[in-house]
Amino acid sequence: MVEDDATKSDRGMNAARMYIVGDVLDDVKLRNSATQLLNALVVAHGFFCPRVIRLIWENTAASSSLRKWTVDTAILAINRKDFAKNAARYPVEFMSAMALEALQKISPIMRKEREREFTSLLPNYLESEDETPESVT
Repeated sequence: MVEDDATKSDRGMNAARMYIVGDVLDDVKLRNSATQLLNALVVAHGFFCPRVIRLIWENTAASSSLRKWTVDTAILAINRKDFAKNAARYPVEFMSAMALEALQKISPIMRKEREREFTSLLPNYLESEDETPESVT
């Protein structure tokens, strides 16, 4: 059976709702089952549409392990094209958390490499000093 995007989204919404119910009931097993189901959906279909993320972020606490999992998973799963296409549809808090986590994951080695990158990037933004500005009359 071929699933369309709406069916995939509905499965993600149902799994997120399952987690939220587990949160309300303080049922660890239900929350874990929901997270495992969400993970299986990501593995099978890629990352979630913005409405699934919005549901999670509007109905869980800032300290929620599902929020943290969602951020880490997004960093691994979202491709640039989908990110650019849907960025405005994700909750601002989610986008901020994702950016902060991604920056934190940059290794110290990569940070050392940035100096070389800065040096090679700079000439692209310097204006030519050889040109004489036109006088203002």
